[in-house]
Amino acid sequence: MTKFDPGRRTDLNGSDERSGIQAGRPEPPMLTTPRRAAWSAAAMFAVVAVLFAVLYSINTQRMREGMPQSASGPQQPPSAAETTGQR
Repeated sequence: MTKFDPGRRTDLNGSDERSGIQAGRPEPPMLTTPRRAAWSAAAMFAVVAVLFAVLYSINTQRMREGMPQSASGPQQPPSAAETTGQR
């Protein structure tokens, strides 16, 4: 494994000059425009909103299936035979 040599960078630039290659100005980093950034943010928000809606609906459906039948509908008051203990 080779060690990092900070002087090697200057050696490479020097060899370019000797070989006749003109280095020129370094390229600036690729920056995005504000318009592209806004579209990217809107697309990201749309994806998150769709995922939230889908996962929320799946969770709601599973919660309804696991709920007991008696708890989902209106309950009727107990009849007189059930309250007095007589059958």
